Amino acid sequence: MKKHLHSFLLLLIVSSACTSCSVLTKQQKVSLKEFAGSAKAYTDAPKALLSNYGECLNKAGNLSAVLAEDSSGIVRNLNRTVQTKLKITDFTSELNQTYNLMSKYYQALLILADVDTASDIKSSILTLGINIDSLISKSKNAKINTLPLGFGTITGNLAKYVGKRHIQHKQLEYLKEFTQRGSELIETASYVLDTIVIGAVIKGDLENENQQIDSNFLRYVSTLEAKDKTPSAYYKDLDPIFTDSKTSCGQAIQIMNKLIEATVKLPPAQKELVQLLQTKQSKFLTPQISSFIESVDELNELISIYTNQKNK
Repeated sequence: MKKHLHSFLLLLIVSSACTSCSVLTKQQKVSLKEFAGSAKAYTDAPKALLSNYGECLNKAGNLSAVLAEDSSGIVRNLNRTVQTKLKITDFTSELNQTYNLMSKYYQALLILADVDTASDIKSSILTLGINIDSLISKSKNAKINTLPLGFGTITGNLAKYVGKRHIQHKQLEYLKEFTQRGSELIETASYVLDTIVIGAVIKGDLENENQQIDSNFLRYVSTLEAKDKTPSAYYKDLDPIFTDSKTSCGQAIQIMNKLIEATVKLPPAQKELVQLLQTKQSKFLTPQISSFIESVDELNELISIYTNQKNK
């Protein structure tokens, strides 16, 4: 009898130990939600970039038209502004699609982190992964729409355990799978944004327009001097246009650089999260993940400052 009792107690102890190491701790959950929340906030930033990007190109184009030497130059510069706006429309769809996909992924991760304490989210969990799979399939980018699916299967399997006794154990099991599958998604989406969209299109346009503002203004001043006119006489009228254009483009460049910084940091942070879940680390806010969160905080602060300045 004592032997059986001893075996039972030993089994109970081992079982309890396994149980404690196979669920998320309170601190792990807080850290996971902080990372996922920052990643979700990061996906909202491109709205500000596109707004400032369009504003920069529009003001720079108008300044070029104002500084044109003749009517044909005015028309040429105004047409260039129109063509730029059309180009923005073309790639905005792909940019928004990609960020929306990333946003849905991190929104799902936030919900999965709380699935053990919520009781009314079973239906939403069922659709989380399905929505992600759908966005991947509909993506206009070839690198993204060929990514493996299966997020719907993961969230669908987890939804079966919502409100049941073993939900905490299943939560960690499917979180591991969800984050691991998400690593390829985030790495590919970040590459598309950094290299193909922001890096190849927006970065080049902003830097070019910023330089054009200077060169056009200097050329105009040189023209005045060649005609024996004093440039300072025109300063009062032209300075506000010049300053406004330079400020607009400068702000857009700062937002873009900070956004690229966060974009580059996100895939390694996501991979780090996968490793931490697999090895059952007590804390998830490693220097790599914290660095990404810090970049997002700085990005949002920058956007907030510039938005408030415009609203005054």
